[in-house]
Amino acid sequence: MRQLVAQLGVGIRDDGFVSADDLGLNRGDGCFDATLVRVDGGRVTADFVELHLERLTASARILEMPAPDLDAWRALIDDALVAWAERGGGEAVLKLVYTRGNESVPGPPLGLLTITDFHASRAAAVAATMSAGRTVDALNDAPWLLGGAKTLSYAVNMSYAREAARRGAGDAILVSTDGYVLEGPRAGVLVLRAGRLISTPPKEAAILDSITVRKALAGWQEQGGEAAYELFTVQDMLTADGVWLASSGRGIVPVASIDGVEIAQDQEATQQLRELVRP
Repeated sequence: MRQLVAQLGVGIRDDGFVSADDLGLNRGDGCFDATLVRVDGGRVTADFVELHLERLTASARILEMPAPDLDAWRALIDDALVAWAERGGGEAVLKLVYTRGNESVPGPPLGLLTITDFHASRAAAVAATMSAGRTVDALNDAPWLLGGAKTLSYAVNMSYAREAARRGAGDAILVSTDGYVLEGPRAGVLVLRAGRLISTPPKEAAILDSITVRKALAGWQEQGGEAAYELFTVQDMLTADGVWLASSGRGIVPVASIDGVEIAQDQEATQQLRELVRP
């Protein structure tokens, strides 16, 4: 697998440079964001860079970290995309990583990015629901729990993926203890019912504000459909006209089954949604 690494303030790196004392590495104390890198006729671009920088800034604010230097990030991203093209790279995932820096000798935050060959599946998903271990509003009055931040503390997210695999599924869909669908560990959830497209409200449920979901809902509405953020249940998904996972890397992925129950497929809506979330 091909990968390119670049450090904020330094540029492209081909050596191991992250300190073993880094708080992101040792404690998951930091945030990240990620988007898709496209290659079209030799032209290499990254999707919705400004929106992802905006979300990285929001995550840093929730973690009470210094605001990222967005001009420096933009320049690093541009340099990295040029280098990726020069190395003959294809479709990939651009990941921005921002840690609090070293623990024993406090200093400035560490900023780095990676561009890695895309390898995830975009085939229709087999999903399993599992408990998120909290009510839908449990984080709203507890900002120290970092609801809505895209943090580096990803061990639980990876555990969800392993549990899904044990159940014969490729994706997990998290559900609150009071019965509401939240999100996937690495994707938002979209549901279509009688022409109405909905997704879980990020602020109300303290989940990540998915850029792909945001684009899908706005585009659906602009094309004359009804779209909204609202709470819904697993049963609402099982009886829907279509369910999709939405993420920056995989884009729009239809869900074929949930907990062994076959989900209705709407190929026309799938194609429409995929077009809506493209730059």
